[in-house]
Amino acid sequence: VAVLRFTASKPGRISFHVRLDRERGATAKMEENRILFHGQASAEHGYFGTKFDAQVEVLPKGGRVHSDGNLISIEGADEVIVLVSVATDYNQADPDKPLARDRAAVCAAQIKTAVAKNYDALRRDHIADYQVLYNRSRLDVELNNKSDVPIDQRITAVAQGAEDPELLL
Repeated sequence: VAVLRFTASKPGRISFHVRLDRERGATAKMEENRILFHGQASAEHGYFGTKFDAQVEVLPKGGRVHSDGNLISIEGADEVIVLVSVATDYNQADPDKPLARDRAAVCAAQIKTAVAKNYDALRRDHIADYQVLYNRSRLDVELNNKSDVPIDQRITAVAQGAEDPELLL
C-alpha cells in the first residue's frame, strides 16, 4: 500500500481532488471514500495485457468529503491520509500464465490492514521493509584527506598528473 499524508500548518487548509482515470481499458466506481478501479492494459496486435485493480481510500481529519463519478473531493481538512493499493494478474514466475486471483479482494484486504494502523505505524513498517532491501549492501570509499591543502594547489597538482579523487566530490 502506498501512503500519502497531507498536513498543513493551520487547521482547515487542505483541499484537493483525487481521481483515478485512464484513457481506455479501465473503469472506476465509488464506494463512500474509496475509488475502485479495474481494467486491462492493452498491447499491440489485439493481445490484451495485464489485468489490474486499484483502490484509493481517503481518510480525512476534519473538513468535508464528497464524491462524484470517479472523483473524491476534500475541502477544509486538517489532515488527509490517502491509501493506494494495486494488484495485477501478472505472474512473475510464469508470465505466460496470469495469476487467477481476486485482485479487488487483494486491494481491499491491503487497504483494510492499512486503515487499522495509524500513520506512525504505517511509516515505521515502511521504514522496516525498506531497510531490509537497502541495507543489504554497503559501499565504503576510502579517500586521502587533502582538505588542508588549498584548492588552487590541488588543481595544479591534478593538472600535473597527481591523483585527488576528493577534488571531484
